[in-house]
Amino acid sequence: MNVYIIFGPTVAKYIAASVAGATMKIAVTIWNNRVSPVFDVAGKVLLFNTAGKNICSEQQLLLPDTCVAAKVLSLTGAGTDILICGAISRDAHQFALNAGIKVYPFIAGDVRGVLQACLTDRLIEGGFEMPGCACRIACSGKGRQSRRRERVTGSAFFCKQQPEIKEV
Repeated sequence: MNVYIIFGPTVAKYIAASVAGATMKIAVTIWNNRVSPVFDVAGKVLLFNTAGKNICSEQQLLLPDTCVAAKVLSLTGAGTDILICGAISRDAHQFALNAGIKVYPFIAGDVRGVLQACLTDRLIEGGFEMPGCACRIACSGKGRQSRRRERVTGSAFFCKQQPEIKEV
């Protein structure tokens, strides 16, 4: 006796990509259908299950408002592979990296547009950087200088280089 299971096209794509090992969970911090401006105070994320370049499902995940470590643990518990967010503190960024989550920080824009850009590898070049990104300053070597402490200028994420560190 043969048993046949019929799936819809979305489920079939998800299963095919799962077999190939190309599934990911992408979390995008949200506020008013846009990427929330600051991860550290974000209250919720949209968690997308993807297979290749296809979105298989999505769910809203409420983040705890206690501390950034609790937010990252919540994302880890949900199986998040990638986090797309606006500004993020160094501590939160490091927590996420240590938890095995790839972080795309300083992103702004409509959630759907940002997600599509991520799935098609256009997130960095797609003009989704937050307003005021100091990339041009860091890339030209004319960053701000601090007299008392070390300062990192620009966003190495968008420059695709190491951040410039100056000591004065």
